[in-house]
Amino acid sequence: MTVGSGSPIPYPLHPKTCYNSPMPQQIIGHEKIISFLEKTLENGQISQAFLFVGPHGVGKTTVVEWLIKKILGPQGFDHPDVSVVARLTDEKTGKTKSEIVVDQIRDLRERLSMSGFMGGRKIAFIEEADFLNVEAANSLLKTLEEPTSGTILILRTLSAERMLPTIASRCQILRFTHVPCTKIAAALSARGVIKREAEAIAALSSGRPGYAFRLLRDESTRSLEETTVEQFVEILNSPLSARFAKAADWLPKDEVNKARQLKDLLDRWEWLLRDVFLISSGAEDLAARAVAYPELKNLARKKTNQHWISVLETLREIKSDLNFHVNPGLALERLFLKL
Repeated sequence: MTVGSGSPIPYPLHPKTCYNSPMPQQIIGHEKIISFLEKTLENGQISQAFLFVGPHGVGKTTVVEWLIKKILGPQGFDHPDVSVVARLTDEKTGKTKSEIVVDQIRDLRERLSMSGFMGGRKIAFIEEADFLNVEAANSLLKTLEEPTSGTILILRTLSAERMLPTIASRCQILRFTHVPCTKIAAALSARGVIKREAEAIAALSSGRPGYAFRLLRDESTRSLEETTVEQFVEILNSPLSARFAKAADWLPKDEVNKARQLKDLLDRWEWLLRDVFLISSGAEDLAARAVAYPELKNLARKKTNQHWISVLETLREIKSDLNFHVNPGLALERLFLKL
């Protein structure tokens, strides 16, 4: 966990008003974050604004729900004094819109200005805060600059760098990092999952406990991960001409979310490349997928560990560039050239 340098105004919170919410089984890892939040509640001081930062499925939303229950009670997200802001669905296409718009934030500000239904605190949770458009972000900034008494804002994002610096600086930043696969496997086994199955799911989860639970209950998601490994190995074993020929097949078809979906794909590839690099460096025991996918060992031996470091650096540069509307097709071709 990393606590950010923002300087939000602490909100007095008497510890006796907090609920004894048990730790959800879904929370695996993140002990330092939970400890920090519990101490904050025990001390009767809590920030008026949090920025939860970390990859998809790592456990941010589960911790948000736990925190809400600690403050408002067992209803969690269903509590009448909890407001959730997310991207809306287009009524015509049925697809998720590309932005959170200013009207949504204005509605939120109006709700927060009113007295709570239960006469106490109010909590606002903004999912995918990195999808706030400029007007919405500026409107939210006014709320952070002039916070309503008794209100706590929680923003969730993949990266603090995708937020306006003026927003991030007014939030308590908590960074959620990947959880060791051994810890995820042990937690799944403790919940009754067969050991071999738990280890396989943990390896595919790439250190994301929430995603591990999704893999456990959703066969299609697990199949996608397994297919990704197979296709990734195929690409690395193919000549450059074949890689370029298949580039279009790898690009997401959803135009609205193309960059984000490509980034999700690159996240999965990054974990595979990490394993390949670890194997090539003689640290096979640290490679989560080495046992489940022995073909990664063959790939690792084909190039030096310096080559794999260079590929990983390029991939991370591309992921960063996608935040600035780089053409996804060209970005993918750049990676294929490096491989």
